[in-house]
Amino acid sequence: MVAAGGIFLGSSYDILLQDKPVGRVDVTSQGLYYLFTCTCKLPEKGFYRLKVQCGTKEEPLGLLVPKGDEFCLKKRVSIKTVGEGKLEFHLTADGCGEEERFI
Repeated sequence: MVAAGGIFLGSSYDILLQDKPVGRVDVTSQGLYYLFTCTCKLPEKGFYRLKVQCGTKEEPLGLLVPKGDEFCLKKRVSIKTVGEGKLEFHLTADGCGEEERFI
């Protein structure tokens, strides 16, 4: 299903960390909201922050939470806040300032 702006809803996208896939992010529609569900297997324990970018808009989604041997995050954000168009997701390891992009 495609929403306005070309966002593919109900789709799953690879999460890349240093050009290597480490998990998936699912994007689904809930009325006026997007639901982002992220599951990753990361090489190191630590704190990882997730944010979404759409054009010039950027919205923090929060910290990934350890769950067994994975890191997870589930967040609902209004479409108005995020915007409509191509979504990009960024993962930042807290404390080191390095940013990794995943789509």
